[in-house]
Amino acid sequence: MIKLAKLSTLAAVSAACAALFGATSAHAYVYGVSHLKVQDLAIAVLDGNTGNPTSTAQGYTFNQANTAVINSAGGAFTSAACNGNAALGTTNCGAGPVLDAGVAIAGGSTVGRGQNDFSFVGTNQLQTYSHSDSLINSAQLVGGVPTNLEQIAESLLNTNGSAQANVEQQSNTTLQTTIVVGGGSVGSVLDLSFLADVDQRSQIDGSAGAYLSQTNSNVTFTLTRSGDDGGGSVSWSPQGTAGNNCDVSGLLAGVTCIETADGSDLNFNTSTSNNPSAHDNSFDVGDVFASFGIRIFGLGAGTYTLALNAVSSTSIVREVPEPDALALLGVALAGLALTTRRRKQA
Repeated sequence: MIKLAKLSTLAAVSAACAALFGATSAHAYVYGVSHLKVQDLAIAVLDGNTGNPTSTAQGYTFNQANTAVINSAGGAFTSAACNGNAALGTTNCGAGPVLDAGVAIAGGSTVGRGQNDFSFVGTNQLQTYSHSDSLINSAQLVGGVPTNLEQIAESLLNTNGSAQANVEQQSNTTLQTTIVVGGGSVGSVLDLSFLADVDQRSQIDGSAGAYLSQTNSNVTFTLTRSGDDGGGSVSWSPQGTAGNNCDVSGLLAGVTCIETADGSDLNFNTSTSNNPSAHDNSFDVGDVFASFGIRIFGLGAGTYTLALNAVSSTSIVREVPEPDALALLGVALAGLALTTRRRKQA
């Protein structure tokens, strides 16, 4: 009877440990999402005096790369590229969409994502996944309408390990700028404008453990004059702040740049390791667009390349004691307690 009582006590302690920690661990998740949507991106190069177009578009290229991985295994990668020459009317880009690399879904994901479905999968507490996807739906030099693109990286862990998702889209456009000499010419003016919605969230909610959630959004524009024409560049990273965030460098004498609109921060990192917590940047489930734009003055005759680079990424880590391990710990503790009791009685 004494032995049976000891076994019953041991089982009760073990079951209590498993039930207690199992219940809390089942709701321990770490989550990250970074989403960007750009609409009506338009570029115009005009004579500074007359306002008439003064640039001839030359070549253009588009590149996409989507990656997703869970626990450094079963990683997924998709990519696509196309190019053309607007002056010659040649291209291997699509009519609509212009470029679509396809969704990347990490091996080990328990829920997928439809291609070109940019809705948030969210924090379902039964799922683990890592996805990324990107799309260039239209492009000004390809179809004659403003550029529209969208991308998302999203990861969720309800099991221990790490997950990352990354998406990058690049666009390079070569412009041949002609200056009309005379009449007090002040060079060419480049106008760039667009609407954008950025959504980022790092979130942790769970039992005791070690967590980390980070997301990144990075959007930059760079106008570079070729070395044969003297070199130099103008760069811009929208940060949602008042003031002039354009930087002019190199041999671009007389060139100036001003912001015409900078509605939110498109270059932002969210990060948290606290439990529970959430760190957001302009996070909305629906589309909430802000306006952006720059104007570059005094561009001399020459060949320029305008480059757009947009990156969205997530990186998350979860380390929580699992129910099986805690149950074994309970067995060990109960056994140790019974052994100590027997020694005292002896």
